Amino acid sequence: MKKLLILASCLIAAGCGTGKGPGGTAPAANSGSSVTISIGGESNTPVAEINGTAITEKELTEKIGSRLSRLQSQLFDLQMQGVNSIIDERILEQAAKKENVSVQALLK
Repeated sequence: MKKLLILASCLIAAGCGTGKGPGGTAPAANSGSSVTISIGGESNTPVAEINGTAITEKELTEKIGSRLSRLQSQLFDLQMQGVNSIIDERILEQAAKKENVSVQALLK
């Protein structure tokens, strides 16, 4: 969850036009306001601040929770595809080695 929060915070920083990563402070786009982004771990922990007003992790989760869930699911799917691909490659490599041929020759 913290990794995704870091990603979300980075995306927020980029979306606000701050040009800075987590912990950065810069004017918000076209507002003359100051935005501060930081990473928190608890639900009431501020993850951003605008003109002295905190935005908590809970507020952020309420705002982007469904999108965050979809991203978590997509990330899991991508990781599983990667693991399965590596497993397939290694099985082929081991089978080819056992047969004393190349993977390409084994596949023919």
